[in-house]
Amino acid sequence: MGVTLLSLADALISGFAPVLAAVLWVLQTKPQTGGGTALLTAGLGAMIVFAALGAFAGDDRARSALMYLLVLYYSLQSFAQVILLVTASEPVVQLRAAAKILGMVLWVALNVWYFLRTATLAYYRRPVSASKS
Repeated sequence: MGVTLLSLADALISGFAPVLAAVLWVLQTKPQTGGGTALLTAGLGAMIVFAALGAFAGDDRARSALMYLLVLYYSLQSFAQVILLVTASEPVVQLRAAAKILGMVLWVALNVWYFLRTATLAYYRRPVSASKS
């Protein structure tokens, strides 16, 4: 049950939503610069969606890839928030940036904790039974 909920939440929140946001941003603003950032976000988001779907299906490699991709994605996002935290002069902006960083750290910690639990690893590393015909 936990694998299902967490992997689907990862696919939607950390994968599909950033891809959709990047696509809408590009379509809306027709940017002259910053396209690399949107492409990186969309690419990472797409990889997270595929890894989350693989983790949902019970693939151990996809579980590992999902954890690595989440750490990479949220590390990059947190770095952007740290820059905002340091450069912003308004306390409200700094507070929002700090709250986003805390939320990202908690989300990654939840994923790493859950996907590295002994019971979860046993689920992914269970023997595959051959069907008898």
